[in-house]
Amino acid sequence: MMVTQFPYLLLLSFLFGRTAKSRWPIIALLFLIATPIFSAEASVVRSEGLANSAGKIIRSIQYKGKFKLRTSILSREIDSRPGQELDSKRLERDRKKIDGLGVFSEVRSEVTDEGDSVDIVFNLTEIWTLTPLLSAGKTDDSFDWMIGAHERDLAGSLCNVRGFYRRFEGENSYVLDVSLPRTLGRDFLVGFSAAYEGQKDLVIIDSVETTYRYRNRFIAADLGFRASEKVYPSLFLGYSRENWSLVSPAEPPARARRELDYPRYLFGATLSLGRIYPDHFYFEGVQLTSGATLIRELPGSRFEKWRLQFTGRGFIVMYDINLCARLQYSTSSSDERVPPYALSGSYNVRGYRDKYDRDDHFLGCNLEARKKLIETKHWYSQAALFVDAASLWGRYRDASETLRDPYWSFGGGLRLAIKRWPRLGRADVIFNTSTKSWTYYLSSSQFF
Repeated sequence: MMVTQFPYLLLLSFLFGRTAKSRWPIIALLFLIATPIFSAEASVVRSEGLANSAGKIIRSIQYKGKFKLRTSILSREIDSRPGQELDSKRLERDRKKIDGLGVFSEVRSEVTDEGDSVDIVFNLTEIWTLTPLLSAGKTDDSFDWMIGAHERDLAGSLCNVRGFYRRFEGENSYVLDVSLPRTLGRDFLVGFSAAYEGQKDLVIIDSVETTYRYRNRFIAADLGFRASEKVYPSLFLGYSRENWSLVSPAEPPARARRELDYPRYLFGATLSLGRIYPDHFYFEGVQLTSGATLIRELPGSRFEKWRLQFTGRGFIVMYDINLCARLQYSTSSSDERVPPYALSGSYNVRGYRDKYDRDDHFLGCNLEARKKLIETKHWYSQAALFVDAASLWGRYRDASETLRDPYWSFGGGLRLAIKRWPRLGRADVIFNTSTKSWTYYLSSSQFF
């Protein structure tokens, strides 16, 4: 029997009725339930004509539809080849790989019998590859916003170019990212990024709240290699120059410096295991990513400081509901700033007390359930309920205290997508339990 209603209210009342000490174990348990490692995928098979074709020899593979992506890139992406026996599981995996390139709104595979052989046709519907990036949010006493654009298939080469301007805490930021995921072949990704970031930074010095104006100029290059469908190591090299200038108070503590310049080199490596498959209405799959970064502060001659990061993301479909989860942990020896949770593109922890904070260890979790509401020829919508939690500890906070009582929030919202666009717009209303306040958030540029 198909279950059409999910007990959201019962789940939320159970979680929020727990004591602070027991919240993190329950949140962790929910994460593990929502993301079985490399669980069987429950996607809808979009392959036609396979009933009596299994085991026959593939004679040809063709791509039909109106699209600008080079067919040589498509051919390198899939594992099926002329001369092989037809394998329905491999064909469906190939369809998902093409869909996962992010430039098609629909990918269907069709198999046609020709005696003892078969012809495979992938029918492709291309999206609008140039899309706007828009975000706006109101938290605390400020209104923050971002505007930009993302081109996913420049000149048919699958070159990704993303640029945006962000106004955050009254400061300006600019970011440009370029990645070439298929230029050196199917399995290599080359990319570089440059950014100028401006924000306010609050630091407690001798029990006095001291505010600095923060500036960061950053440039990096990275090289990734896809060892297999679910194993992806990469390396990156970067340079950043951070600067802090004192804003307030007028008479700062004796230990406070009025100006601080902080140039450094960064060298790191990451390893991703698993793969996320988008399928229009739903996401499926599990991906675990770990990274290590060595930091050399200038002037200096050695990489003496470090940063470690772990991120787990999981998506499953149960009873026509997409369960989505993300767990993040990071630790650093360099007293780094924790990225702001609003308008950041990847660090949206809505349970945070403030939009910026600082310490050595960070643990955050997002849980979200989505259900399709309305589908038309050109767009569809989803309803979502979510719970977020985060803890920050180290030299400024005690670990046991912050883990027992994390920042956490809950809320709901709508998701809206135009089928020819690769972005999923969102509108959320969030209750922050730390400040007993409400936050609204609009975005077209991030999932969580």
